[in-house]
Amino acid sequence: MNICQGAIPLNKFYCCNLSTLPNGLEGHKRDDLLPFVKLVDDFEARYEAIANDDTIFTFLTNKQAPRYKVVRVDLKKPDHWIEVLQESKNDVIESVLPINRNQMIVTYLSDCKHVLQIRDFESGALLHKLPIDIGSIDYISARCEDNMFFVKFSSFINPGVVYRYDLKPTGPDSKVLRDIVVPGFDQAEYHVNQVFVHSKDGTRVPAFIVAPKDIELDGSHPCLLYGYGGYGISLTPSFDITRVVLARHLGVVFCVANIRGGGEYGEEWHQGGSLANKQNSFDDFVSVAEYLISKGYTNPSKLCIEGGSNGGILIGACINQFATLVSELNKFTWVARTP
Repeated sequence: MNICQGAIPLNKFYCCNLSTLPNGLEGHKRDDLLPFVKLVDDFEARYEAIANDDTIFTFLTNKQAPRYKVVRVDLKKPDHWIEVLQESKNDVIESVLPINRNQMIVTYLSDCKHVLQIRDFESGALLHKLPIDIGSIDYISARCEDNMFFVKFSSFINPGVVYRYDLKPTGPDSKVLRDIVVPGFDQAEYHVNQVFVHSKDGTRVPAFIVAPKDIELDGSHPCLLYGYGGYGISLTPSFDITRVVLARHLGVVFCVANIRGGGEYGEEWHQGGSLANKQNSFDDFVSVAEYLISKGYTNPSKLCIEGGSNGGILIGACINQFATLVSELNKFTWVARTP
C-alpha cells in the first residue's frame, strides 16, 4: 500500500500478507487493524514497487539517489536493503519493468531523451542496449513471464510508432507493429538538433531545435521557444500537430529549453530552479533565446516565447526582465504558483 502526501513524490509503503489471515479478508473483523508491515514509514523518499517474489520486494527509489536506483529487501529482514542497480552519474532511471522471468527493462532519461536497456534482474548487469532515435518512450507493455514486450515511441517529428521486441537467446529482435502517419507531413523534411547552452552562471543547459533540413541560418525565421522548469517535470521530445502546422505553413522554428526546475537531471536539477533558486530558470531560458539569435535561427523581432501553468511565471519574468529580447508573448491564461 502506497501512502502519499500531496503532489510531492514521496511515499510510505506498507505490506500485508492476506494469506496469513485465518478467515481471509472477508472474514476479517472490520474494527481490527490489518497486520501491515510498515516497510517505509516516513516521507523521506519515493519508493515504487517493481516486483516481488514472495516476501522479497524490488523497488525503484530516490533515497540518497537523486537520479534513482534499484534496491531489494526481504520483508523478513526489513532493515537489510540491497542495492541492485546503482544511481547513474548523469542519467535518471525513469522506469523499471520485469521481463523474461529474470531480466528487466530499464528506461533512462539521458540528456532529456530516453534510452532503453535490458539488464539482469538479480544483479543489475547490463545485457543489451536497444537502439532508438532521439525521442520519448510513451509507454511499455510487458509481463514478467514473457520474453516479448511492446514499446510506444514518439518524437518531435514522429507522431508515434509501436515496436514489438522479442528477447531471443541470440539477442533482442525488433519489429514495427504500427506506424502512425499524418497525411501531408513528411518527417524527412525536418531535422531535430540538440544543443547545449551555457547559462549565466556557466551551467550547461540542453535544448532541442526543430527546423527544416534546408534552413538557412540568416536570422530571418520566426521562432517559438517553449519552457516550463518546475515541479521536477521533464520535457522530453513529443509530437504536437499545432507546431507541425506552424513549421510547415509559416516556416516557424521550434525550440524546447530544458531549464532548471524540471527533472531532466534528477532532484538536483529540480532544486536548482526552485524557490530561492528560481532566477536560474529565467536565466537558463534567456540564454537559450540568445543562442537562437546568435546562431541565426531568428532575431528579436521574430522570437516568441511560450509557457503554461508554471511556465506562465517563466514567461512573465522574462517579459519583465528581458523585454527587448522578445517581440510578443504566447502563453496560457492560467498561471500556477512556483514550486
